[in-house]
Amino acid sequence: RIQTLAFPIFLSQLSITQKVSDFLSIFYFNSYLTDRIHTLEDELQAKNIDSIENRALEKENEELKGQLAIGFEKNTSLVALILKPPQSLYDSFIIDKGENANIEIGRGVFIGEKILIGEVVEVYSYSSKVKLYSAPVEEKQVTVGKNSFISKIIGKGGGNFKLEIPRDKGAQVGDSIFLSGRNPYLLAIVGAIETNPNDSFETVLARSPVNIFELQWVRIGEKMLEPISH
Repeated sequence: RIQTLAFPIFLSQLSITQKVSDFLSIFYFNSYLTDRIHTLEDELQAKNIDSIENRALEKENEELKGQLAIGFEKNTSLVALILKPPQSLYDSFIIDKGENANIEIGRGVFIGEKILIGEVVEVYSYSSKVKLYSAPVEEKQVTVGKNSFISKIIGKGGGNFKLEIPRDKGAQVGDSIFLSGRNPYLLAIVGAIETNPNDSFETVLARSPVNIFELQWVRIGEKMLEPISH
C-alpha cells in the first residue's frame, strides 16, 4: 500500500527533476549562444577596425607617394601635419618640422608642385605654424580666368575665398585663380558667381582646389615675396 502511494510521488519528483534539468540545459545553451554572439561581434568589430585602419594607411600611403612622385626643387621639405582644423586654430596647421629642418618664416606651403595654400608664419624648435591664405580677412593679389584679370582675393575661412571683379571680365564657374607673381601658383577655383543687374561688379566665390580638412602631408617650398600677415 505504501509502495503504491509512493510511486506517483516518485514519478512527480522525476518529472520535476526532468523539467529543471531541461530548463537548466536551455539556460546554459542560451548563455553559451549569447557569449558566442558577443565573441563574434567583438571579432567582427576588430576586423572592421583593422579594415578602417588599413584603408586609412592606404590613403596616407597614396598621398605620400603622390607627393614623392613630384620632382621637387632644391631646398624643399615634405612634412606631416600634426594639428589641423578643427584641432588647430581656424585655417592654420602645425607641421612636424621646425628649426631642426631649417624651416623658415615666409616659406610657401604647397600641395604637389603648383597648388599653393599658405605659408609658414611661426617656427619653433621641432615644429612650425602654417597659416592658410583662406584665413579670414587675409588678402592676396591674384589673376582670374582666361583673361588673367588682376584682382584682390579675400580669405573667408575653411578654404573659401571671395573677390569682386567687373562683370565684363567674364569670370566663369570653374575658372582658375592664380597668385600673382613670378610663379603662377594655383590658389583657388571659382565655385559660384553672384550678380546684381544694377551693379557693374560681380561677387566671385571660390574655394581651394584641395580639401584642407583631409590633408596629411604638405610641401614646404620657396619663400614668398609678400609675406602673409601673422
